[in-house]
Amino acid sequence: MSICTTCFQADPIPTCAGTLIIGTIDPDLGITDVNVYFQYSPTENIQMFPGTVDGEGLVSVEDAILATGGYIKIWVNDPDTDNFNVAIPVTIDSVEYDCIEAQISRLRGLETVTHNLTIVEA
Repeated sequence: MSICTTCFQADPIPTCAGTLIIGTIDPDLGITDVNVYFQYSPTENIQMFPGTVDGEGLVSVEDAILATGGYIKIWVNDPDTDNFNVAIPVTIDSVEYDCIEAQISRLRGLETVTHNLTIVEA
């Protein structure tokens, strides 16, 4: 990924995360379902998983299976928008970000809290 980025830099994410909590969006948006996009580097292939938003704005993805190795860029999108590249800002550690960048690893059997990015192994 780029050295000059405004994305949140997360710790490695396992390929098979049972639940991946992305961060918080503004609950006043009234959005309960989102699309969460994962763009792989250097291929730029994109994977989309449906996500949910709880009453406090916490965005989570269930049963995401990610490609092994490499880096990803993650962003959250309103499924009702016409352009999947339009990100909903996600708050992590009291800072708004349009995206998250992380490395994909083969870690298993863990429960990790990385700032506000929480990974719970299935």
